[in-house]
Amino acid sequence: MNKLFFLILLFLILLSCKTHQRESVNKYTTPPEVGILTTDLPRYSKPPASLNSTKIEEPLPSLKKDSLVNSKDTISTFSNTIHREENLIQTVPVSAFAWEIGIRQTQIVDVRTLVEYKSGHIYDAINISVDDPSFENQIQNLDKNSPVAIYCKSGIRSIYAAKILKDHGFQIIYNLDGGLNSWLKNKQEIVK
Repeated sequence: MNKLFFLILLFLILLSCKTHQRESVNKYTTPPEVGILTTDLPRYSKPPASLNSTKIEEPLPSLKKDSLVNSKDTISTFSNTIHREENLIQTVPVSAFAWEIGIRQTQIVDVRTLVEYKSGHIYDAINISVDDPSFENQIQNLDKNSPVAIYCKSGIRSIYAAKILKDHGFQIIYNLDGGLNSWLKNKQEIVK
């Protein structure tokens, strides 16, 4: 009886999911490393074929509320263990940055000038030049609770911009180590 109820429940859950799938246009397919905490699915990705199956071979483990509430606020990312704190700036390598910008909730910000931005930028990035006097006003249009992935040409202006974002209450900030130069050196794509 319990198995039948569980299968019916699973079937109803699967029916409530969207049935259409978008084609994958995400060129940034660097997988997360073991222990990485991901907050959302990659942009435009198709779910694994295993999710379409209704066959259940073993019961799912249950989580106890106490184990979640009493756990330490420690996250392991890209071989670095960090303690969660408000307004955290992380300078990450190209592979980590590429993975992070594949997350749907991540806001990608190019802090170079408009001329530099038009010459080529990372897909889905918006341009808010840190050299513009209205930079602090423009960043107010971003969601402070969603991650922000920030870059410039070499990584210097983006560090400055990241500190401004931190001072304005942004919670999670990823800075591309080496900037767009490093991105291109690692043969990552840009759009014009």
